[in-house]
Amino acid sequence: MKVVEKTVNIKRIEITDNIYERVLSLFKGKVFHLTKSDNLGKIAKDGFIFNNFDDSYVLNTGSAKSFGRLMKYVCLFDFRHLNDEETDEVHMKYSFSSPSWFTEEKPEGSICEMTAFILSPDYYNQLIPNGAASLHIQQTGECYQYIPKAEVWFKDKIPVGHFETVLRLEIKCAAPKNIWLNAVRLATASRKK
Repeated sequence: MKVVEKTVNIKRIEITDNIYERVLSLFKGKVFHLTKSDNLGKIAKDGFIFNNFDDSYVLNTGSAKSFGRLMKYVCLFDFRHLNDEETDEVHMKYSFSSPSWFTEEKPEGSICEMTAFILSPDYYNQLIPNGAASLHIQQTGECYQYIPKAEVWFKDKIPVGHFETVLRLEIKCAAPKNIWLNAVRLATASRKK
């Protein structure tokens, strides 16, 4: 892992090995929002990360019934108090180290470009806790998706000034050396499009 560029609290980081461990080391003990790197320019221009109630950003498969999105909240991960086992459970539910919807398959391998906005501790008191989702579901009987233990929310929008650091991550995985495995990987990727 190497820091490629650093400007005004934006760090560009390239990761090519030990992906899960390296990404986790950046997020451990933090509260953060993940988005596709393509959204960085719009967020900088707007000055906010807005909720996605109106589907103005591309939805991943879990977002259609997302508690946060449907409540007009901005979704964040809260890794301040998770132990290793809990972090692994979260990763099984949402691959925060290289989400497939952020990943592009190329003949030489896959590239995942995502941006993590690390929330300043000064704004932790404005977070809507994880338990709010299960409480709402119990009270209304409505079914929503959320990530137990790790997902928290911020009401409506978050000013970019609330983030202490922005990490622009480029995660590269080499293509399998086995020609058949590589062919299957590329065929599967072309069906997703």
